[in-house]
Amino acid sequence: LLNSSAITMAASSKDYVEATRRREELAALEEGEDTMPIVPTPEVRAMEEEEMQVELQLAGLPPLQKRHYGRGTPPPEGEGARADVCTEWPAVVIYSDTGGGIRMAHMREGGRQSPLGVLQVVCPSWLVVVPADNDPFFRVACEDAPKGTESATAAAAAEDDEWEAQSLEELAALRKAGKPLRIYVRRGYGFESDGRQCVLATFSPPRQATYFGNFLSTVASTRAIDRIDGDRFELPLEAPVSNSPIMTTLMADKLRVSLELTAESIAASDKKDEYRINVPATLALLLPPTPDVNLPPLPPSTRHIPLQQIGFDVSLDTVTSHVSSFLASIDPPIKRVVVKPSGLSFCQSVGVSFHDASNTAEISQAVCAVLKMCKKGDAVLVQEFLHSHPSQRWRSTRHEPLARVSGHPSHAARAHSLRVIAQASPHAPPGASPAGAVVALPPVCGIADGRFPVTAGGSTAISFDMFCEASGIVGEERERLRRETALTASCTMERLRAASERWRQPGDPPRASIDNVGLDLILAVDSAGHVAPAVVEVNDHDCLAFPQILSSRLPRFEGLYVRTWMASALHRSVRFQLSQRSFVLVGPPLSPEAQDVASGAFASHRDVQGLCLVHVLPADASGHAEAAGAEPYTPDFASVHGSRAYSVLRIPASILEHPAALAACLHRGARRASAPLP
Repeated sequence: LLNSSAITMAASSKDYVEATRRREELAALEEGEDTMPIVPTPEVRAMEEEEMQVELQLAGLPPLQKRHYGRGTPPPEGEGARADVCTEWPAVVIYSDTGGGIRMAHMREGGRQSPLGVLQVVCPSWLVVVPADNDPFFRVACEDAPKGTESATAAAAAEDDEWEAQSLEELAALRKAGKPLRIYVRRGYGFESDGRQCVLATFSPPRQATYFGNFLSTVASTRAIDRIDGDRFELPLEAPVSNSPIMTTLMADKLRVSLELTAESIAASDKKDEYRINVPATLALLLPPTPDVNLPPLPPSTRHIPLQQIGFDVSLDTVTSHVSSFLASIDPPIKRVVVKPSGLSFCQSVGVSFHDASNTAEISQAVCAVLKMCKKGDAVLVQEFLHSHPSQRWRSTRHEPLARVSGHPSHAARAHSLRVIAQASPHAPPGASPAGAVVALPPVCGIADGRFPVTAGGSTAISFDMFCEASGIVGEERERLRRETALTASCTMERLRAASERWRQPGDPPRASIDNVGLDLILAVDSAGHVAPAVVEVNDHDCLAFPQILSSRLPRFEGLYVRTWMASALHRSVRFQLSQRSFVLVGPPLSPEAQDVASGAFASHRDVQGLCLVHVLPADASGHAEAAGAEPYTPDFASVHGSRAYSVLRIPASILEHPAALAACLHRGARRASAPLP
């Protein structure tokens, strides 16, 4: 058995190496061109399909299957087949490249919760955008296509393996029109049944995307060679969207995020029931803004984070003066500082350096060096260096003398960083507290050489409990830190979600929301020896690569870091499918509390905007009866609490006994009130 496993792993490794070699060759060819191809070539798509096959083999899953789905097509019978795959069910669409299988966890968890419920799209031609007011694909489940057209469309789609991607000019015209848009998926990778069988599914007619996550836009890309063809789909989509361009842009601004958290924390410091988020003291040296970029203004300067305007030609003496004033204002005094740039062009610790707080000349020179890397709209941060809790078992006593002589990293002090994922709860009621509206997942700890910034690529991923064991954190102290870490993540996400409402701009997707963030925390030790979590950086929805390393090593974490997010995406999808619809409720009167929810909290929820509930109640016993030859009875809508979302119709009981008469009566009342027809 061991030998057969070794042979299988060797074969898988060989396939993976071969696929990687071919990908590097293609990347080398593309780097020789003047511009990166916006639309992936057939060779690239074939390579991504091969890479998907390799990832499935490495995960011990069955080979990829290609299948076609018409409207209401069930999956093949077999082990794990749970339910029919209905193309009218919610479809969470993730636009991303294969990326070494990084999105496979999303698809597998989506398949467990809803077969083919989460689809990964790797080519822009697999998506099609249409205006919501002129949608050629939309039909409710009870409507049938014209006779004979369904099979003809399916046959045409099965034969046509490729489509032309919509032109940038066409998408720009749709964006310029300013009307809500819908996005449909023609083809995508997804998992059926219990998350084991991966399928390259083709849908005919195209399937509506009820939730969209874009990982290929310019803001989401971090390297010059990344694909940026996601920019074409940054549109005012009608469906729920994971982040919007403005949300992703502003979340990438380290300074803005710190100011938002600090302002909220200071405002909450007088409230005993509010949690104050710990962020490092920071001096922000702001460069002139970009004139053609319309961004919301920064929150005001605070004593904890002072703001100073500078220019590119600022003198060294001026920088030294700002740095000296900042260091003198911190009480208790700090011993070390971090100099780093802040802006969209910087990630993965680019431009970061560490300095002793007493050496203001060296700090100022580092600031001037970073200025040469910046552009308009960026900032240079001089930030308090937070001393992390020391690790006790990450240095080998036996090999320490040899490590000291050789300069091996094991001789250096170990540093840590906690990646904590916070995700919106799928069933949080309106107005819920942060603990109820946000789910904070178990932290993933990265251990690295303390002489350099801790990054995902240069650290070892371990669980929080393993880190605490190695650091001597036990008992009540460990549980306290676990609670405070979760509370820090929950409150941070809630405050960013509140701030994002102020960030919205005209033309943004109306249902865009921050559903998933990744916090980089450290367990900082203050001058009194107290240990508490502190926020170093906040990452947007593309923050799950590092936690998934732990998921691949420990079975109990498999799917954990995407489960809540995918559940929330599917739940928001269902709410979106309820929007812009009218529902008729025939039954006894609702309680006052239920009426308040229907007309207020629920109706105001962003995902169900446009939903209309018509409650039909019998009129008095002496009400009008539609006798033969009598004038038809036309009821009036009575709005509840002035809300269009919930109204009451009083109809004679005699009409309620006849469904056809009731339907005709409702239509007459709706036309009279200019209300949407049920």
